Amino acid sequence: PFSTRSEMFVIFPPKVFEAFLEHFLLSNLSGNLIANRQSAFNIEDFTEKKQIFRTDFTVRVDGTRPYRYNSFRCTKEGVPSSQVELIQAGRLNTPLLDLKYARKLDLEPTPIPVGGGRGLLVSVPGIKTLEEVIQEL
Repeated sequence: PFSTRSEMFVIFPPKVFEAFLEHFLLSNLSGNLIANRQSAFNIEDFTEKKQIFRTDFTVRVDGTRPYRYNSFRCTKEGVPSSQVELIQAGRLNTPLLDLKYARKLDLEPTPIPVGGGRGLLVSVPGIKTLEEVIQEL
């Protein structure tokens, strides 16, 4: 019975998903951990744009959205706010890099989101409301 493969739906409340994302994904996108080889990913994974996730999964930093608490003109290091795809269509695009680790890894710095995971936009097409999920069960 355990050798058969089947699909299972998992429903995460927003706070649980945020904690999951922050603990397992964001920590591994940290430039200092990548530079010091303490991340699940290495710099080659980013330079090769390695496919890690499903093609409909994207994680973006966007500090330019108006009237959002996590919007900003620039980081504390002076990196201008912009939209940056950390993971694009399931592929690793760029790690979260401050100026120090951007220089060390010879990459462009990223606008570090204010508020950790709450500063990121996660895009997974086909997200349904709780009511829609319950109706399908």
